[in-house]
Parts: sequence; C-alpha cells; structure tokens
Amino acid sequence: MSRIRVVVQGAAYSGASVFLSMGALLIVGKIFTNALTLQEVAAFGAIMALADFLNIALGLGIYNGLPKLVAAAPADARPAYVRAALIGQAAIALIFGALFYLLLAVASGFIRAHAEDWTLLQQSWPVLRTVPVLFFVGALRETAMAALAGLNRYAARAASTGIASVAQVVLVVMALGIYDLGLPGLIYATIAAHTLAVLGMLLGLPMRANRHMTRAAWIAALRFSFPLYVNSLLTFFYTRFDFFIVSAFLGAGAAGIYDTIKRLPTILSRVLNALLVPYLPNVSELIAQDDHAGASRMLHHALALTAFLGYTATLCAVIVQEPLIRLLFSEAYVAGAPVLGLLLAAIALTVQAGILGQSLIALGHPHLITLINIGLACAGVLGNVLLLPAFGLMGAGYAALAAIVLSYLLQAVTAQHYGMTLRWKHLLRPHLFLGLSALPIVLGAGNWPYRLPALGLFVTLCLSFGVVTRQHLGAVFSALRPVRKNGPTS
Repeated sequence: MSRIRVVVQGAAYSGASVFLSMGALLIVGKIFTNALTLQEVAAFGAIMALADFLNIALGLGIYNGLPKLVAAAPADARPAYVRAALIGQAAIALIFGALFYLLLAVASGFIRAHAEDWTLLQQSWPVLRTVPVLFFVGALRETAMAALAGLNRYAARAASTGIASVAQVVLVVMALGIYDLGLPGLIYATIAAHTLAVLGMLLGLPMRANRHMTRAAWIAALRFSFPLYVNSLLTFFYTRFDFFIVSAFLGAGAAGIYDTIKRLPTILSRVLNALLVPYLPNVSELIAQDDHAGASRMLHHALALTAFLGYTATLCAVIVQEPLIRLLFSEAYVAGAPVLGLLLAAIALTVQAGILGQSLIALGHPHLITLINIGLACAGVLGNVLLLPAFGLMGAGYAALAAIVLSYLLQAVTAQHYGMTLRWKHLLRPHLFLGLSALPIVLGAGNWPYRLPALGLFVTLCLSFGVVTRQHLGAVFSALRPVRKNGPTS
C-alpha cells in the first residue's frame, strides 16, 4: 500500500472514530444530565477530570512518544516497544491503585474514629474507589492507541473505538434508564465500554519479545518521552489556567461564559488532531529512512490541508455563532460569541503548530517543543494580564492567538534548522488569506451580512493560489477508494 493511501485512510478511520465518539458523548451527556442531579453531574465531571490528569501525570509521556518510536524502529524491534509500554503503564497503574486504596482505607479509618458523622464518606466511597480502575483502563487504552498508530493499524484502532462508543451508549441507557444505578452505574458503564475498547486493541498488537529487549525498549522510551511528558503537564495546566485569570479580572460569570465557549474550539481540535493521527508515525518512518525531502513534502501537505480545513470551519462557525451557541448552550452564553472566532482560529493554528512539533519529535528533538511551549505559556499568561482589563473577553482571545502565533513561528524555524525544508511563501499563504477574509467581518463590526463574504473569499483565495489543489483533492479521493489488495491491510 502506498504511503499516501496509508496516511489518508488512517486519517479517515481516525476522523470517523472521533465523530462516532463525539456523537456517543453527546447522547450519553443528554442521558445523564437528565437522570442525575447537578451535584452528581459535577462529581462525574470531577472524577473523569481526575482520571485524565492521572493519565497525563503518570503516563510519563509514553503516549506521545510511542508512535514515533514504534514507526522508526526495525520491524523485529517493534514488539519490544509495544510490550514494554503496555507492561510499564500497567505496572504504574497497579502501584498507584494499591497506594490509593491504602490511603483511602487509612483516611476512612481516621474519619470513623474522629468524626461523629461520616455519611459523606459512605456516599463518596462507591465513586472514589473507581478512580484507580478508570486510570488503569485509560492507561492501557492510550498506550494501545499510540502503539496501533505507530504500526499504521488505523482500521483496528477505529473499529475498537467505534464499538466501545456504541457500547457506552447502550450500557449507560441500561445503567440509568433501566436499572436506575445513579452515578456509580454511569461510571461502571464508562469503565466497561473503555475495557471493551482495550480488549479489541490488544488483539491487534504484537507483543512477543524477550525480557532483555523489553527492558531496553522501556528505558529508551522513558528517555525519549520525558521532554514530551513535561510538555504534556505544561499544556494541561496552561489550557486550564486562563480560566482563573479571566475569573480574577472579569469575575466568575465571565469566566464561566469563556470556559463554555471554549468547548467549541476543543471539538475542532479533537477532529483535526484525529485526522492527523497517521502523520507522526509516517513522517518518523521517512526520517528514519533518511528521506527528508519526502518528510518535508508530507509536512507541507499536512499544514496546508489542516490550515484550509481549520480556517474554513472557523469562518463557518462565525457565520452562525449566535444561533449555534443558543442551540448548544443557552441565551446566557451568547455574550461570549464575539470571542469564538479568535479562539477557533487560535485552535486551528495550535494544531498546525502541533504538526511542526511532531516533526521535531520525528527528528529526535522532543525537548525543543517543551522549551518553546514554556515560552508559549509565559506569553499567554502575560497577554491575558495585559489585554483582559482593556478588551474584556476579547482580550483573552487576542492573547491566545498572539501566543500561538509566536509558538508556530518558533517551531517552524526550529524544524527548518534541524532538517525540514520549508517553503515560507506556501507556509504563510493560508494565514494571510484568513486575515484578508476576516476584514469584512472586522469592518462590518461583526454584523451578520458581512460574515458570509468572508467564507467565500477565503475558499476562493485558497483554491486560486494553490493552498489546496485539484491534485490534493484527487489524491485524497483516490486513496479513499477501495482497491483489491493482495497484501495485508493497514
């Protein structure tokens, strides 16, 4: 199978699985928000956020580095990396679980001995005890997904995720709609669905390797992934810290609106990143083969298509931003509509910066991403402090966009320095076209009649000046067409 077919089909599989997962999440969210109290909904959100944080804090960056390590390794060494990552993450999760349950037992004993009323602990225990299980299943799921990406097995990855999404809807309906199991039932249904996904993914992973190879692979994976681990922690805190800055300057109400509006850019980010899952393993393989010219071409194609899709989605959302916000949230959040376009553009550029960052990972310099993103975090915080008092919520949007522009440029220059060939004229075109297309919106003070021409102008400019071409689209449709194959599938 040609590389372009592998990449395009991988993007299609990943994108389809994310759309299915998002649909399942919307359905599940509708069910449990109607079946549970506000306190239980908040508790579920807190438990899931804690599990996500543990996956980052104890994941050691393995999920980020594994696709590159597996793809760049010789075929006979790949099972060692897969086995090492799965065993290592499972061991960490089991050790954490043992310590968590020990701490919980000690705390519960102390509360029972010294508190007259320990009803709250009794009510919390069925939920608290699920945290290590959620983390264990989540760690295996993220590791398996990273390994399958490194092996270019996107069909197996997407199929397992899709089946688990459907299963989650069925299980949540049973837990809440039929058996009325409340919050614990919702969490158990989530665990069961994720376990199903893990089992499906493990069936497609090669794991036969001797102890010596597995130990060496684990040490190599930890060394390579550590800068990515630091970067993941930095990103986690940075993406949530702006909420507290907005709250400090504009109050809790404005911060709540801002945080809710940010959900739409988050959806765009997930979709675009899903489409880019095949990029890192394939560009890593090209660089491992010393094909820097091929890697540079892949980088340019990925940046161009991501910019076109991301900015087109941004302008589409801006056209209907008020009714969209009313539909998804309520009238109270329409006050945040003006900042939506800035946040969407910032997210689209963030994904493009992420492509450059993945190129640096493939080139073997993951630590440089961490250094650049430290600058990104500092610029974002400083921008919010300077701009929020003068521009309100729009200041947060300006700060986010300015910080990611700086990060994008630094990562582009760094990627070029370490071996990628960048054609700056082509690189900057979509951003220039977005700026030109946004002028009608700015000059029309955001009024609806001025928004539609912006979208038409952007698409016309991109097609006319070759940001995307008929050859691009033809290659995509050709790669998506099913063909008769004699060899193994991806």
